[in-house]
Amino acid sequence: MPDLLPGNEEHLAAIYRESHAVWGAGLSLADYRGTWDDVVGTPWGARHASFWVWTGRRGELLSSLKLYRPLVRVAGHTTRASVVGAVFTPRARRGLGHARDLLRAVLQRCEAEGASLAMLFTDIGPALYADAGFRTLPADETNGTLAEHPDLPESWELGPATVEDRDSIHAAHEDSTRRSSIAVVRDAEHWRFLDVRTGSYFARLGDPGVRERCIVVQHEGCFAGYLSTVEGRGLWSVREAGAAGGDPSRVAAIVRAGAALAAQAGLRRFKAWLPREVSSRLGPLRAHSRPRSNAVPMVRALGSGSLPPLDGPDAGFIPFQDQF
Repeated sequence: MPDLLPGNEEHLAAIYRESHAVWGAGLSLADYRGTWDDVVGTPWGARHASFWVWTGRRGELLSSLKLYRPLVRVAGHTTRASVVGAVFTPRARRGLGHARDLLRAVLQRCEAEGASLAMLFTDIGPALYADAGFRTLPADETNGTLAEHPDLPESWELGPATVEDRDSIHAAHEDSTRRSSIAVVRDAEHWRFLDVRTGSYFARLGDPGVRERCIVVQHEGCFAGYLSTVEGRGLWSVREAGAAGGDPSRVAAIVRAGAALAAQAGLRRFKAWLPREVSSRLGPLRAHSRPRSNAVPMVRALGSGSLPPLDGPDAGFIPFQDQF
């Protein structure tokens, strides 16, 4: 019988050598591997991120995945979820059901440890995971163009986030996700994990034409919200937007203000992951939304747990930074 084991250094090296061509995203093999070392080196990663392998009778590596344990709020109740990521089967072992068997074994282990919710993000389509009991959450990508040199709306100011803005940003994120029936809850260590994960990738990428930014938005001199963006090569990518109080109209106004600044910097296209309540309020931005074909979030109840209704347009919107 195959065995479920914590991955060791040899397993990691083998999987990273082969998966680099798929997920390396412009990094060298050393830097691609280094990003994992960086995130598991954080306090949150050390406690809540792990690597698991499915091995054969002779110890051969059949499949692998990463497992994360974030706090998740489900219908007002906070629990620690099991989030599966980076499911990978070596080419020579594919087509034999090893990934399916690994997923089943991991979920059984999570259930035995008391987990009540599993989550994943699929790039290969929901069908495989639907067969394993997962349900798809709302997942749109909004794309559009930016007008040339628009004026920043009156009484709005935008600037780089500082350490002093941290608590306000964290509160705005919490406000902006409260409407969702399923949402990842970030404590201070989780925020640090996200900062390191993003910073590690862009520092290792070393591309001067692309930059990651966290922008604070003020309205009439008061903190209004924030934007997490990636800019470069003519594209403004909004990874996350939050507003104090969490009102979708306010979040949309913050995105429009950021778009004005991006256009003035010469960016001409934008894409974003936004709740439909926000993307439908972008007004003058020439935007259109469509269901995502990759990084589609899916959830499944474990053990005696149950899922809340997921039929609302933003019932389970998961921001870009909460994918694993």
